[in-house]
Amino acid sequence: PTGEFVTRVEDSKKRFSIILGILSEGRVAICCGVTYNIVKAVTIGIRYSAARRQFSPEGSDAELPVIEYQTQQYRLFPHLAIAFATLTFVDWLYHANYAIKQISLRGGDIGLSKGIEMHALSSVAKAITTWAARDAVQDCREACGGHGYLRAAQLGFIRSDNDASCTYEGANNVLIQQASNWLLATRFRGHEEFRTKSPYGSAAFFADLPTIIQTKFHWNTPQEVMEPQNLLTTLDWLCCYLLEKTADKAEKIQSGGNDSISEIRHKIQVFNAIPLALAYGQRMIFQTFYKFILNLNGVTAEKVVLTKLLSLYGCYIILQYMSYLQKGGFLLKAKDSDLYEEAYLYLLEDIKDDAVSLVDAIAPPDFIVNSPLGLSNGEIYENLKATLNKINKNKL
Repeated sequence: PTGEFVTRVEDSKKRFSIILGILSEGRVAICCGVTYNIVKAVTIGIRYSAARRQFSPEGSDAELPVIEYQTQQYRLFPHLAIAFATLTFVDWLYHANYAIKQISLRGGDIGLSKGIEMHALSSVAKAITTWAARDAVQDCREACGGHGYLRAAQLGFIRSDNDASCTYEGANNVLIQQASNWLLATRFRGHEEFRTKSPYGSAAFFADLPTIIQTKFHWNTPQEVMEPQNLLTTLDWLCCYLLEKTADKAEKIQSGGNDSISEIRHKIQVFNAIPLALAYGQRMIFQTFYKFILNLNGVTAEKVVLTKLLSLYGCYIILQYMSYLQKGGFLLKAKDSDLYEEAYLYLLEDIKDDAVSLVDAIAPPDFIVNSPLGLSNGEIYENLKATLNKINKNKL
């Protein structure tokens, strides 16, 4: 009544971690929700591409399904890999955050490090997943040609539903600074700090930065490049390089002596802190998917095809940061980058025959897909005809 703040949690650090947990909960929920936007879009795009035929190869009268074309695979299959990787990651993220919530509700101590790491991780994951959904919906819409922008195709609705998620719980370009600020603050206390400040293991590898940063590209074939452990090695180096590059930029500005901490943070975002945060988050998604596959028993057909998706996801990430790998000296020869491209194209072709089965494994029921282009029967023209007839009857 007097305006005095009263709290049941006397420890300010514990109180701060509880507040971070509340913020993380909303972002985790968004990550989970938009992942299914990726799944629905990919379901429609790939099922349509497997049924839609266009153009005949020389010497044949039979038209090919458009999924046979490399450009169609290039546009769709990375999103299929992202869907599987993200589904695995958000399942882990949800349960990790739920455990924090349960401990907090019982009045237990979750530990400040867990709260801060979850805050950083959920912040950058929210940006990565919402942007991934945005791109997946757009590519799948375009991959469906003129049919893709039909109202009945549902892709327009998925895009509209997802769009605001890029701003909910913090606009993405602002939100990802939560991750880079935490990484830099820990780095400035010493690399060894990451061993204790990253209980979830998303950043623990930074403790070995002095060793990791000495790693150089040393593979000779696309098959070596696409090995999951080799991809993880590359991602480890990339994140370490970006962390040092960002820290160096911040120290250089600070040495001028005229900028406040907030001004320094503003000036290191582009080309430094933003790619650092995104690479850190994408590496964690890759690592989580990798661990999931490693924990599967035996060598099964499912494990083999999931490993292909993991490798495709890894190559997809690394190709986005190729300039950093070259500038930082990880790649020793110009042709080294070609091996990633060769591996990427090989994986696209290798995944093709399993693409529809993979979609069927994660697709929601037809009444949820609710698109004549993406129903499980694959009869896109009959489905379109039935949908149009239904619309016409309703008009009458």
